Amino acid sequence: MSEIVQNYALQAGLELEEDLYSQDFIHRLATASAFRWGLVFEITTKAVMIALAEHYPILNRNHFIKMWVSKTNMNRAATPFTHDGYTSMYRRDAPFRASIST
Repeated sequence: MSEIVQNYALQAGLELEEDLYSQDFIHRLATASAFRWGLVFEITTKAVMIALAEHYPILNRNHFIKMWVSKTNMNRAATPFTHDGYTSMYRRDAPFRASIST
């Protein structure tokens, strides 16, 4: 998954913030995408588009958070990229929907 994020950023002419190489981020991305490859591509593509729209030269976690918030209308604190309990909060059978109230 790390290579997917790196390649999408590279193709868009963006650098990657060091945090996006971390195991923590990659596991959060896997959870956010319900462990589905297609959703990894969708989430990453939209995060890259946000970075480009902001004219920000470095793709970072905040772009993934903004993507999630725009897709789900959830609070920034309740995303898989920010919440401490993300592993139990988001289920594989319901991508983009929290399984507990936020």
